[in-house]
Amino acid sequence: MGNYAHNSQPWRDANLAEPSGIESWLPHTNITGNVVNTVSGSAIGLGGLNTTIASNDLLNWGTCTDAGCAGVIVYGIEVDNVNASYNGSNASIVGNKEAIHPRH
Repeated sequence: MGNYAHNSQPWRDANLAEPSGIESWLPHTNITGNVVNTVSGSAIGLGGLNTTIASNDLLNWGTCTDAGCAGVIVYGIEVDNVNASYNGSNASIVGNKEAIHPRH
């Protein structure tokens, strides 16, 4: 709560993924009142059950400049569904402010 995540690396990481500003794979997580600005991938990445994402300011995400990022879709809030243990089911997502990212 109340974090400021900004200026991530502008390229993909060692796993060839674009780093999110905030990423959580734990269930029952509360991601509230944060500012995410100028990050390579999605502003918030979610893979945990029953998570609350509320009142965050999400600005300028999707800033990856790596050639491999071309055509990759990123989101203000990305909800992933990997398997029964790691998915964003039952998430409560309310009151977040999003600005359009550079790739759109």
